[in-house]
Amino acid sequence: MKSRWQSGLAAWMLLAAAAFGAGPSFSLTEAEQAWLAANPEIVIGVPVDSPPLHFTGPDGRPAGLGADVLDAMNQRLGGRIRLQAGSAAELADRLDRKELDGVMDAVPGGGLDAQLVFSRPYLEVPAVIVGKRDARYYRTAEMLRGSALAVVKGSALETWFRQNHPKVRRRLYATAAEALDAVARGQAVAFAGNRAVALYLMEREMLSNLHLQGRLDEAPSALCLGVRADRPELSGMLNRLLDEVLRRRGRALRAKWFVLSSRAG
Repeated sequence: MKSRWQSGLAAWMLLAAAAFGAGPSFSLTEAEQAWLAANPEIVIGVPVDSPPLHFTGPDGRPAGLGADVLDAMNQRLGGRIRLQAGSAAELADRLDRKELDGVMDAVPGGGLDAQLVFSRPYLEVPAVIVGKRDARYYRTAEMLRGSALAVVKGSALETWFRQNHPKVRRRLYATAAEALDAVARGQAVAFAGNRAVALYLMEREMLSNLHLQGRLDEAPSALCLGVRADRPELSGMLNRLLDEVLRRRGRALRAKWFVLSSRAG
Protein backbone atom coordinates (compact mmCIF):
# COMPACT_ATOMS: atom_id res chain seq x y z
CA MET A 1 0.00 0.00 0.00
CA LYS A 2 1.41 3.37 -0.98
CA SER A 3 2.18 5.88 1.76
CA ARG A 4 1.25 9.55 1.60
CA TRP A 5 4.92 10.17 0.84
CA GLN A 6 4.85 7.89 -2.21
CA SER A 7 1.59 9.31 -3.55
CA GLY A 8 2.90 12.84 -3.10
CA LEU A 9 6.06 12.21 -5.08
CA ALA A 10 4.65 12.96 -8.51
CA ALA A 11 6.42 16.32 -8.38
CA TRP A 12 9.64 14.45 -7.70
CA MET A 13 9.54 13.36 -11.33
CA LEU A 14 10.02 16.97 -12.44
CA LEU A 15 13.81 16.74 -12.18
CA ALA A 16 14.62 18.48 -15.43
CA ALA A 17 14.11 15.83 -18.09
CA ALA A 18 16.26 17.71 -20.54
CA ALA A 19 19.18 17.34 -18.17
CA PHE A 20 19.29 13.61 -18.82
CA GLY A 21 19.90 13.86 -22.53
CA ALA A 22 23.18 13.84 -24.36
CA GLY A 23 25.46 16.84 -24.05
CA PRO A 24 29.07 17.99 -23.96
CA SER A 25 31.37 16.88 -21.15
CA PHE A 26 32.26 19.38 -18.45
CA SER A 27 35.50 21.33 -18.85
CA LEU A 28 36.98 24.52 -17.42
CA THR A 29 37.87 27.69 -19.29
CA GLU A 30 41.23 29.36 -18.67
CA ALA A 31 39.48 32.10 -16.66
CA GLU A 32 37.75 29.48 -14.50
CA GLN A 33 41.01 27.60 -13.93
CA ALA A 34 42.64 30.85 -12.83
CA TRP A 35 39.71 31.59 -10.49
CA LEU A 36 40.01 28.16 -8.87
CA ALA A 37 43.74 28.60 -8.42
CA ALA A 38 43.08 31.82 -6.52
CA ASN A 39 40.07 30.43 -4.61
CA PRO A 40 40.84 26.86 -3.51
CA GLU A 41 37.66 26.46 -1.42
CA ILE A 42 34.03 26.92 -2.50
CA VAL A 43 31.59 27.28 0.40
CA ILE A 44 27.98 26.36 -0.40
CA GLY A 45 25.20 26.84 2.15
CA VAL A 46 22.61 24.07 2.49
CA PRO A 47 19.34 24.02 4.48
CA VAL A 48 19.66 22.37 7.88
CA ASP A 49 16.34 20.51 8.13
CA SER A 50 14.30 19.96 4.96
CA PRO A 51 14.36 16.18 4.45
CA PRO A 52 14.61 14.36 2.12
CA LEU A 53 16.23 17.21 0.22
CA HIS A 54 18.60 18.32 3.00
CA PHE A 55 19.15 17.14 6.55
CA THR A 56 21.93 16.17 8.94
CA GLY A 57 22.91 12.50 8.69
CA PRO A 58 23.86 10.17 11.57
CA ASP A 59 27.51 11.14 11.07
CA GLY A 60 26.69 14.83 11.54
CA ARG A 61 27.29 15.66 7.89
CA PRO A 62 24.77 17.13 5.40
CA ALA A 63 22.72 14.43 3.68
CA GLY A 64 19.81 14.19 1.25
CA LEU A 65 19.22 14.59 -2.47
CA GLY A 66 20.73 18.07 -2.61
CA ALA A 67 23.84 17.01 -0.69
CA ASP A 68 24.29 14.04 -3.05
CA VAL A 69 24.05 16.31 -6.08
CA LEU A 70 26.69 18.62 -4.58
CA ASP A 71 28.87 15.64 -3.68
CA ALA A 72 28.77 14.44 -7.29
CA MET A 73 29.81 17.92 -8.41
CA ASN A 74 32.56 17.98 -5.79
CA GLN A 75 34.08 14.81 -7.20
CA ARG A 76 34.71 16.67 -10.47
CA LEU A 77 36.27 19.61 -8.62
CA GLY A 78 38.72 17.63 -6.49
CA GLY A 79 36.86 18.15 -3.22
CA ARG A 80 36.91 21.96 -3.33
CA ILE A 81 33.25 22.36 -2.29
CA ARG A 82 32.60 22.61 1.45
CA LEU A 83 28.99 22.44 2.66
CA GLN A 84 27.85 24.70 5.47
CA ALA A 85 24.43 23.90 6.94
CA GLY A 86 22.09 26.46 8.47
CA SER A 87 18.50 27.65 8.67
CA ALA A 88 17.13 29.74 5.80
CA ALA A 89 17.60 32.93 7.84
CA GLU A 90 21.15 31.96 8.84
CA LEU A 91 22.14 31.21 5.26
CA ALA A 92 20.74 34.57 4.09
CA ASP A 93 22.76 36.35 6.78
CA ARG A 94 25.96 34.51 5.83
CA LEU A 95 25.33 35.37 2.20
CA ASP A 96 25.00 39.04 3.13
CA ARG A 97 28.33 38.85 4.97
CA LYS A 98 29.89 37.11 1.92
CA GLU A 99 30.78 34.08 4.02
CA LEU A 100 29.17 31.83 1.39
CA ASP A 101 29.91 31.52 -2.31
CA GLY A 102 26.43 30.19 -2.97
CA VAL A 103 23.38 28.41 -1.57
CA MET A 104 21.56 25.25 -2.55
CA ASP A 105 17.76 25.30 -2.92
CA ALA A 106 17.80 28.99 -3.80
CA VAL A 107 14.43 30.00 -5.24
CA PRO A 108 14.07 32.66 -7.96
CA GLY A 109 11.60 35.23 -6.70
CA GLY A 110 12.32 34.24 -3.12
CA GLY A 111 14.00 37.46 -2.01
CA LEU A 112 17.63 36.82 -3.00
CA ASP A 113 17.42 37.66 -6.70
CA ALA A 114 19.68 40.72 -6.44
CA GLN A 115 22.43 38.70 -4.76
CA LEU A 116 22.44 35.46 -6.74
CA VAL A 117 22.76 34.04 -10.22
CA PHE A 118 20.51 30.97 -10.44
CA SER A 119 21.16 27.66 -12.16
CA ARG A 120 18.41 25.87 -14.00
CA PRO A 121 16.15 24.16 -11.41
CA TYR A 122 17.45 20.80 -10.20
CA LEU A 123 14.00 20.07 -8.78
CA GLU A 124 10.54 21.63 -8.86
CA VAL A 125 8.06 20.75 -6.13
CA PRO A 126 4.94 22.86 -5.56
CA ALA A 127 4.28 24.76 -2.36
CA VAL A 128 1.23 23.60 -0.43
CA ILE A 129 -0.90 24.47 2.56
CA VAL A 130 -1.01 21.92 5.40
CA GLY A 131 -3.77 22.08 8.02
CA LYS A 132 -5.51 20.00 10.67
CA ARG A 133 -7.90 17.30 9.54
CA ASP A 134 -10.65 18.40 11.93
CA ALA A 135 -10.41 22.11 11.10
CA ARG A 136 -11.12 24.46 8.21
CA TYR A 137 -9.81 23.46 4.77
CA TYR A 138 -7.68 26.21 3.22
CA ARG A 139 -7.66 25.92 -0.58
CA THR A 140 -6.00 29.25 -1.35
CA ALA A 141 -3.63 31.75 0.19
CA GLU A 142 -6.42 34.34 0.24
CA MET A 143 -8.47 32.11 2.54
CA LEU A 144 -5.69 32.51 5.14
CA ARG A 145 -6.29 36.27 5.35
CA GLY A 146 -6.28 37.30 9.02
CA SER A 147 -5.21 33.83 10.20
CA ALA A 148 -1.94 32.65 11.74
CA LEU A 149 0.23 30.83 9.19
CA ALA A 150 3.39 28.93 10.16
CA VAL A 151 6.26 29.47 7.70
CA VAL A 152 10.02 29.00 7.81
CA LYS A 153 11.83 32.21 8.68
CA GLY A 154 13.88 33.54 5.79
CA SER A 155 12.29 31.18 3.28
CA ALA A 156 11.06 32.10 -0.19
CA LEU A 157 7.50 31.54 1.00
CA GLU A 158 7.88 33.99 3.87
CA THR A 159 8.90 36.61 1.30
CA TRP A 160 6.10 35.62 -1.07
CA PHE A 161 3.38 35.88 1.59
CA ARG A 162 4.77 39.19 2.87
CA GLN A 163 4.74 40.68 -0.62
CA ASN A 164 1.55 39.14 -2.01
CA HIS A 165 -0.64 38.40 1.01
CA PRO A 166 0.33 40.90 3.72
CA LYS A 167 -2.93 40.36 5.63
CA VAL A 168 -1.92 36.77 6.45
CA ARG A 169 -0.41 36.74 9.95
CA ARG A 170 2.92 34.95 9.53
CA ARG A 171 4.38 33.04 12.46
CA LEU A 172 8.03 32.31 11.81
CA TYR A 173 9.90 29.13 12.72
CA ALA A 174 13.50 28.04 12.19
CA THR A 175 12.60 24.77 10.45
CA ALA A 176 9.69 23.15 8.64
CA ALA A 177 9.49 20.51 11.38
CA GLU A 178 8.94 23.18 14.03
CA ALA A 179 6.37 24.95 11.86
CA LEU A 180 4.38 21.75 11.25
CA ASP A 181 4.49 20.92 14.94
CA ALA A 182 3.03 24.35 15.68
CA VAL A 183 0.04 23.56 13.45
CA ALA A 184 -0.40 20.14 15.06
CA ARG A 185 -0.49 21.83 18.48
CA GLY A 186 -2.95 24.51 17.38
CA GLN A 187 -0.49 27.41 17.53
CA ALA A 188 -1.18 28.22 13.86
CA VAL A 189 -4.06 27.27 11.59
CA ALA A 190 -1.84 26.09 8.74
CA PHE A 191 1.68 25.65 7.40
CA ALA A 192 2.91 26.66 3.95
CA GLY A 193 5.93 24.95 2.46
CA ASN A 194 7.48 22.48 0.02
CA ARG A 195 5.17 19.51 -0.58
CA ALA A 196 7.91 16.84 -0.58
CA VAL A 197 9.32 18.15 2.70
CA ALA A 198 5.88 18.43 4.30
CA LEU A 199 4.89 14.87 3.36
CA TYR A 200 8.17 13.44 4.60
CA LEU A 201 8.05 15.28 7.93
CA MET A 202 4.39 14.47 8.60
CA GLU A 203 5.23 10.78 8.34
CA ARG A 204 8.52 10.97 10.23
CA GLU A 205 7.01 12.95 13.09
CA MET A 206 3.74 10.94 12.98
CA LEU A 207 1.63 14.07 12.64
CA SER A 208 -1.49 12.10 11.75
CA ASN A 209 -3.81 15.01 12.59
CA LEU A 210 -2.42 17.00 9.64
CA HIS A 211 -3.09 16.68 5.92
CA LEU A 212 -2.37 18.45 2.65
CA GLN A 213 -4.85 21.14 1.66
CA GLY A 214 -4.51 23.77 -1.06
CA ARG A 215 -1.71 24.00 -3.62
CA LEU A 216 0.00 27.38 -4.02
CA ASP A 217 0.60 27.34 -7.77
CA GLU A 218 1.56 31.02 -7.91
CA ALA A 219 4.23 30.71 -5.22
CA PRO A 220 7.88 30.16 -6.27
CA SER A 221 8.81 26.48 -6.35
CA ALA A 222 11.94 26.03 -8.50
CA LEU A 223 14.90 24.79 -6.44
CA CYS A 224 18.21 25.98 -7.86
CA LEU A 225 21.85 26.38 -7.02
CA GLY A 226 22.36 30.10 -6.44
CA VAL A 227 25.87 31.57 -6.76
CA ARG A 228 26.82 35.06 -5.65
CA ALA A 229 26.44 37.58 -8.44
CA ASP A 230 30.00 38.84 -7.85
CA ARG A 231 31.36 35.36 -8.69
CA PRO A 232 30.73 35.14 -12.47
CA GLU A 233 33.47 32.58 -13.14
CA LEU A 234 32.15 30.34 -10.36
CA SER A 235 28.56 30.74 -11.49
CA GLY A 236 29.24 29.62 -15.05
CA MET A 237 31.42 26.75 -13.89
CA LEU A 238 28.96 25.36 -11.32
CA ASN A 239 25.95 25.77 -13.59
CA ARG A 240 27.58 23.70 -16.34
CA LEU A 241 28.76 21.14 -13.82
CA LEU A 242 25.29 20.82 -12.31
CA ASP A 243 23.88 20.23 -15.79
CA GLU A 244 26.38 17.42 -16.35
CA VAL A 245 25.68 15.78 -12.98
CA LEU A 246 21.94 15.80 -13.60
CA ARG A 247 22.40 14.48 -17.13
CA ARG A 248 24.68 11.63 -16.07
CA ARG A 249 23.51 10.77 -12.54
CA GLY A 250 20.21 12.53 -11.99
CA ARG A 251 18.06 9.43 -12.45
CA ALA A 252 20.14 7.37 -10.03
CA LEU A 253 20.20 10.09 -7.37
CA ARG A 254 16.46 10.61 -7.64
CA ALA A 255 15.79 6.87 -7.47
CA LYS A 256 17.97 6.52 -4.37
CA TRP A 257 15.98 9.07 -2.39
CA PHE A 258 12.64 7.89 -3.75
CA VAL A 259 13.34 4.36 -2.47
CA LEU A 260 14.88 5.39 0.86
CA SER A 261 12.17 7.92 1.63
CA SER A 262 9.36 5.47 0.78
CA ARG A 263 10.86 2.85 3.09
CA ALA A 264 11.33 5.41 5.85
CA GLY A 265 7.58 6.13 5.71
